[in-house]
Order: sequence, then C-alpha cells, then structure tokens
Amino acid sequence: MKLKTIILIFFCLLIPVFAEDGYYSLSYKMNSVVASIELNGIIQTEASKDGFKSGVSTGLNLWIMPGENTLKIKLIKAYQKEKNASEPKIAVNVRLGQAGQSSDEGKEITGFIAPESEGEKISFPLEKEIKFTPEFVPPSELWDKAETIVLDESSKKEIIELIQSLHRAANTGNTKKFLSLNEFKMNDLSKVMFANSDADKQRNEKGMNF
Repeated sequence: MKLKTIILIFFCLLIPVFAEDGYYSLSYKMNSVVASIELNGIIQTEASKDGFKSGVSTGLNLWIMPGENTLKIKLIKAYQKEKNASEPKIAVNVRLGQAGQSSDEGKEITGFIAPESEGEKISFPLEKEIKFTPEFVPPSELWDKAETIVLDESSKKEIIELIQSLHRAANTGNTKKFLSLNEFKMNDLSKVMFANSDADKQRNEKGMNF
C-alpha cells in the first residue's frame, strides 16, 4: 500500500459534514495579479504564475483562532505579458456559512478588493493586513496546545525528523504509523468541521482501526 492509496484512505475518512454551528470559507478571484493569501501565518493560496486564479477554501475552521485573527494579502506584481491583458484586480472574502449553504451564501466576515473603484490602479508591491475577531470560534484544540518555540538548530532537527517520519510512513505503506502521526489532525478536524453525530464518531473510530 503506497503513498496514493494511503492518502486516499486518509481523505475518505474525512469526508466533511459541516457542523450546524458554521464553517468559515475563503473565496478569491485574481485577474492579472500575482498574489498570495495567508490566514494567521498559514498560506491559503500561493501566488499563481500566470496571474489568473480563483477558488474557494472551506477548510478555514482549523486555522481560525480565538481573539484577533490576521488575514494577509500580498500583491506581488501585475501580470501583463499579453497585449490585451485586463487591468489587475483582486477580490477576497471570508464568510461564515451554515450547514446546507454554499460558500457564497454565508455571512461576510471581512473582505478585500483592489482597486477599490473604477479607474484606480494598484501600486505594486502591496501588502494588506486585515484584523478581525470571529463571532464564532470553532472548537479546535490546536491553539490551546500549540507551543511557542525558538526555531533553533535543535527545534529544526526535531521538525525535520517528524516530517521525514511521516514521509517514510506514506512511501512504505505503513498505514498504522501514518494514521498515528495524523491522529491529532484527524480528531481536531472532526471537531471543527464535522457534525457531532453518532454516525460520524463511529465512522472515525472504525477508520482508525486498520
């Protein structure tokens, strides 16, 4: 059982059933703009090479933390290699949706648009930080258990060894080890993204017994 099979099993165990309390989503649309988006220091979408990118991420619940959150948009440069390229523009929205709603039906929490009005131009490079405090905080244990560390040589070595262990488990088909290393993530995801039904709990418990 190699990498692709293990990853397939991993994601099959995490088929989302959005909780009734709500889920956060990030939508973005970039035209002729090379830009990246971060939430609390976690990259949500990397810069597109061709300057055109759009999408929706519904996995924000894991990265929303209690108190003040930071959405960072980095506008790196305009992309205008073609003569008839459109003017650079970008729109970013964070929304809170409920079970059964599509991502664009949720309540807007914060957003960013550039340029703000027709006729204006974006001055590159531009970095925009937006602070917001969520009204609903997903029940993640990540931020309570996360420790502040000094990124010294000892810490770097420990992190590298952990990544290598995960990589080896995936490539050698060691399902037990792979799932063990992902246990916290799987359990935390089930809390912040899934409905807390008996069926979900039974499914997750069954999935861990490989």
